[in-house]
Formats: sequence, C-alpha cells, structure tokens
Amino acid sequence: MALAQNPRVLLLDEPLAGLSSEERETITALLGTINKDITILMIEHDMEIALAFADRITLLHDGAVILAGTRREVVDDPRTREIYLGH
Repeated sequence: MALAQNPRVLLLDEPLAGLSSEERETITALLGTINKDITILMIEHDMEIALAFADRITLLHDGAVILAGTRREVVDDPRTREIYLGH
C-alpha cells in the first residue's frame, strides 16, 4: 500500500521480524524490486539482511551512533564485529 502512493522515501521498521524463512525471502526479493529512485530507510536487527540490502549503514549501540558508512566500511570496522557479529 505504501508504494501505491509513489513515495520518495519509504520507512520500514523491521519488515522481516517474525516472518518465516520463506516469507523473509519473499519480502527481501520484493524490496529488491523497488525503484532505486525511492530512498528506503530500514531499521533491521538482522545484520545479514542489512548488509546484503543496504548501500549505506548506520550502526547504533545503546542509543548512540557507532559507525556510518558503506557496506565495506561497516564490515571492515572492528566495532561491527565486536558488537553485532560476535567476533
């Protein structure tokens, strides 16, 4: 319904939370078809999905911005591994 209004920005708050694996795949595929002219701001705790989907990522921890950057910058930063990836 949100896309029917031809938005410039689409806000998504954990769109995959509580979904089965099959449903998650369906929604992820759908998100991938959205016109690149639409900015998507997505809150997502699943780092695998966030890293696969986003062009730019901002990491928050305890209410503070820890890091903002490209996928590569976020993946390469040791704080990402420590806080979110458990390494």
